[in-house]
Amino acid sequence: MSSRPVVRAVCCVLLACLASCGGAARDVRGTDLRCGGHQTPRARSICEAVAEDMEFGWQSSAGSTVGYGVTPRTIKKVFCRLRIRADDVPALSSLDQTREEARLRAAARDLLQLLGVAPYSQRSGVYHPDNPRYALKGGCSRVF
Repeated sequence: MSSRPVVRAVCCVLLACLASCGGAARDVRGTDLRCGGHQTPRARSICEAVAEDMEFGWQSSAGSTVGYGVTPRTIKKVFCRLRIRADDVPALSSLDQTREEARLRAAARDLLQLLGVAPYSQRSGVYHPDNPRYALKGGCSRVF
């Protein structure tokens, strides 16, 4: 008898436990983005909003892991709720420079891309208005 079915069953049980147990899931990849260390109040506010709106699920950035991550829906919620605008470019740029947290850097870059700030203004992707799956399709009224 092969041990493969047993290994698969054990892996499935562990993944199901991680997905259903909030405490265990937070240990794998939690929502703490270390927001307190940012110099400006606006940078802290943006960081805290990103942390609050991250979603739990499969994250594919560093291999496939289970945990909290930044999704297009996260970016849309933060962009709309905080009314991100051109005045926020310095705060977003400082968040983009953070060394501790890759998810925060990615969120800052996505928000800069929504603002159309070079070098982040790509012609493709869900953060460009020409994309049929544009993250802000329907505006901010359809966020909450």
